[in-house]
Amino acid sequence: MLPASQVLLALLRLRLFFLITSLMFGLGSQPLDVMADDKNHLVAPTEALSPEEQRKLFRLPEGFEIQLIAAEPDIGQPMNLNFDAAGRLWVTSSVEYPYPVQAEGVQDRPGNFPGVGVPPAKDCVTIIEGIEPTGKSQRIIQFVDTLNIPIGVLPLSKADALVYSIPSIKKLTDQNHDGKSDLSQDLIGPFGNVDTHGMTNSFTYGLDGWVYACHGFSNQSEIKAQDASTLKLQSGNSYRFRPDGTQLQQWTWGQVNPFGLTFDPWGNLYSADCHSRPLTLLLPGAYYQSFGKPHDGLGFGPDMIDHSHGSTGICGPAWYQAETYPQEFRDCIYLCNPVTGRIHRDQLRWSGSSPWVESQPDFVSCDDPWFRPVDIKLGPDGALYVADFYNSIIGHYEVPLNHPRRDRNRGRIWRVVYTGNQQDMPPIADLTILSDSELIEELSSSNITTRTLATQELVGRGQKIISLLEDRILQSDISVNEMIHTAWVLERLGQNSSPGLIDMSRSAKDTVRVHLARILGNREQWSEDETNIVSKLLNDENAMVQRAAVEAVSLHAGEDNSKSHIEAVLSLLENVSNEDTHLRHSCRIALRNLLRSHEDAWQTEIIVNSRNSSDLISVALAIHTEEAARYLGEVDESLLSDSVAQSIGQYGSLSVNTKFTERISGKATSNPPEFTTLLLSQYQGIISSKKCSENIEQVAFNHLDDTFSQSKITTADVEVAVKLITGLKLKGQLPRLREIVVNQTVGKLIAAAGLAVFDNDPLLKALAPLLQEPDTPQLLSNQIVETILDDTQGSRKKVVISAMVLLPSSRQLQVAEILAESREGTDLLFEMVEQGKASSRLLIRPSVKQRIEAHKQPDYQALLAKLTLGMPSENEQTIKLIEQRLQQFEKARSSAEAGFEVFKKNCANCHKIGQEGNLIGPQLDGIGVRPVVRILEDLLAPNQNIDATFRVTTFVMTDGRVQSGLIRRQEGSDIIVADQKGKEIRIPEEDIELKKTASLSLMPANFDEVLSPEDFNHLLSYLREQKVPNP
Repeated sequence: MLPASQVLLALLRLRLFFLITSLMFGLGSQPLDVMADDKNHLVAPTEALSPEEQRKLFRLPEGFEIQLIAAEPDIGQPMNLNFDAAGRLWVTSSVEYPYPVQAEGVQDRPGNFPGVGVPPAKDCVTIIEGIEPTGKSQRIIQFVDTLNIPIGVLPLSKADALVYSIPSIKKLTDQNHDGKSDLSQDLIGPFGNVDTHGMTNSFTYGLDGWVYACHGFSNQSEIKAQDASTLKLQSGNSYRFRPDGTQLQQWTWGQVNPFGLTFDPWGNLYSADCHSRPLTLLLPGAYYQSFGKPHDGLGFGPDMIDHSHGSTGICGPAWYQAETYPQEFRDCIYLCNPVTGRIHRDQLRWSGSSPWVESQPDFVSCDDPWFRPVDIKLGPDGALYVADFYNSIIGHYEVPLNHPRRDRNRGRIWRVVYTGNQQDMPPIADLTILSDSELIEELSSSNITTRTLATQELVGRGQKIISLLEDRILQSDISVNEMIHTAWVLERLGQNSSPGLIDMSRSAKDTVRVHLARILGNREQWSEDETNIVSKLLNDENAMVQRAAVEAVSLHAGEDNSKSHIEAVLSLLENVSNEDTHLRHSCRIALRNLLRSHEDAWQTEIIVNSRNSSDLISVALAIHTEEAARYLGEVDESLLSDSVAQSIGQYGSLSVNTKFTERISGKATSNPPEFTTLLLSQYQGIISSKKCSENIEQVAFNHLDDTFSQSKITTADVEVAVKLITGLKLKGQLPRLREIVVNQTVGKLIAAAGLAVFDNDPLLKALAPLLQEPDTPQLLSNQIVETILDDTQGSRKKVVISAMVLLPSSRQLQVAEILAESREGTDLLFEMVEQGKASSRLLIRPSVKQRIEAHKQPDYQALLAKLTLGMPSENEQTIKLIEQRLQQFEKARSSAEAGFEVFKKNCANCHKIGQEGNLIGPQLDGIGVRPVVRILEDLLAPNQNIDATFRVTTFVMTDGRVQSGLIRRQEGSDIIVADQKGKEIRIPEEDIELKKTASLSLMPANFDEVLSPEDFNHLLSYLREQKVPNP
């Protein structure tokens, strides 16, 4: 048997064959992933199996078996599942995905999401009814077969359903009861659909009668409902609406690509997501981590899991509450993982009202790598139903859309049943044919799906069932579940009186009091009695009750009588355990909403006496008003920060800003760096709100006068001066910097770099950053300083050439990238390559080549071809480099602990593992499940496997310059991008002539040159240890 290293090297050489093959299929540099391990295929190396062949390859816990419910050709590739009250399973499926059929409402396809289908659209909503104990269905009905990539589906009755199909949420109705939809009404839309794997999904009924839904990644939507309510949704969000298509409301902000929602018995709503966290308890009004979208100042909502389940795609959570499965498999959340082809089981440990995931052994896996579970639902029979997007390729964009092995026709629905008790699965009851009394009995079911469906069915029966419910809720033998669901039915039928609510508030059952708080939160306006009940619940001994009451207060913050709750919520926040992160964050959200609605409350004694509360400071940062800014301006000095200063600058009045500027000017002598940071942050806020900055500039002038009048200036003094002069754009102070450069040694390079900021010469722009690099030769630093003082073009050209001769290849690339941003710099770069002063290899570096091509100069294309003729391709070089690094790593004595330090220094600006780093590039939790060769590819060939999420955008400016970066967000008319160091750059839209997204990663393509071999091996050891924690 060959050693593992020789096998991997052989696979590397084999990969070259696939590279060439993939080019023939138009796949660029994204080849078949032949090296993914058996547990984590992005492209399965096997062929498709029949459903029966696949069924034999599943792995389940002892006593469980899996049954086939439906498969192709009866369904396409399934997206979402939902049950109706008749016990029928509704399925959305697609044969069009990922290409929408060209039709009205389909958005233009950009370069990274190319292609449209040919009309007519052929996607379906399928109804599966009469599921027998064996899994066989008595009837499969095509409810509609003319949809365009449908995802979300929610049956409202046996005859109508809400369905998303590009570009809107529709109500589809079967008017003549023949099982086919014959009426379609657009309710809400249009939704963005550029990215077809990130559209709206997972329509989920709450007991409150709202429909909750996710808005997926990348797309931007400006949607309008039937009552003219509107929402603007950008990328990941959650929202809700009424089943009749009215009352659009934002529920949470953020997440990357949420796909899947589920409620627990307490009424908590959970979502599944990728790249941020695989599972999140959604707090209404919270902001969650995503790519580039900021929070509102309050901070991001709390986590409930510290790993990613080893995947970039998690979806379809289902809370299991039923008595069909054994005890250990109950009260868990089941999660689909289409990337690794498994279903996870997570148990929750509670700290007060805050859950924390304790992952259990995987519930389902399959030796057929085509298994791609995307949605999972608890059925009324107590079994879990799984939508299998059966495919060689995962459903989204980690491989190209036009990959030749992408399947568009196969799909399966599975049912996981427990047979260890030697009993057949119970039949699924049709709730719609039960009498009113029989239906009310179903409210006590141990199955949360059955109870919820019965609740919706009872509400639909209207006023005639009220007397039965009112009689039942008074009976002593009523169960907790029945009491909760009966209360909700009465509430939605407008019959829950104050005496009944008071009785619920006295219940000894915590879940009853939780749902009481949620019922009150769902009301439009509170009476005095209801306000008093909420006050009582805020002081409940149970943390879950307290959080539900706090969330109710948040939803009613605008009412006059809600002001009375400020003190109670603030007191609760100050006394709650730090471990109950969800209650703490809910309190901050409630205070944000209350103080935003009642500005005069900032002057109340309780708020004034809490001036140094860090929690209240975070609340003030989220309230963009003058009163909040005034509060921030008076906090203790130890609590001042950049964000506090910027918020004061942006939202404070002139008098508030003047007072704050005077206050921090006292730090100019005692702590100049902190003074500078706070002053510049305040200045940024003032500029963004277009207020006068004269007072700040005068304080800066005074400090600079004091600094330069000293007999001896230190390096620290120069650093502060340069930050003030460049940050405030004080051109009148440049002679002072020039004097330091000419006459002093201390701080000379720092002052020179400050002068360069004000010089727009593209050649100097390429040179100036080298002054801040510790490995720049002293000779070159001196030459750069001289050319800053001597601004003739000829001298600067000579220094650039000198830099290319003196610098290592990693720094040469840095200079070349900046030169290529301008035509003058590009001309010089070509000249140096022709003269042998710079390596022609620089021209095939993607980050350089892309910038050159963005200028759209025909002679540049000719020069590129001429100067790179006969050079080996990047792919060939990369394969050789990976071979070399693999051999070095196997022989090295590397340390994961040392690798963590390398990660913090070189990677954490853009990547995050656990709580370390920033979420600009991909989250790296769980990267260790990948084979070592794949990790080497990610490090050494970042452009080869890049997700569409992280592709670099190039901007050609109106003045001819070229800038590149990863788009993070839009602020007004400015686009905010991140550069290779994670630094944010603001680009005004009016200065952009052309914008193009390329298949390039923001990660440096010369990472092998940035790190020493020792540090590289340490980093690789650290990354290999980042695996999903063992349960």
